[in-house]
Amino acid sequence: MVVEPRSPVRVESQIQLSADAPLRWDVDHEADTATIYIGEREEHVLRLCRESLRDLVHTCARALAEMQAGRGH
Repeated sequence: MVVEPRSPVRVESQIQLSADAPLRWDVDHEADTATIYIGEREEHVLRLCRESLRDLVHTCARALAEMQAGRGH
């Protein structure tokens, strides 16, 4: 699924990654997007524009910091 930036989207999904779960990415410089492939057979695909990727990384970093600090949600 390709989601346009800033579109209202609701996708409910949960992915549990093992320590050795395959992750890879491709960058499309012309489209200014990154595609992240998750899983042995790339069962999950996340395609993001630069701004959305930046927002996701920032949010993940904040969530990780909160988890490491031992605080609840």
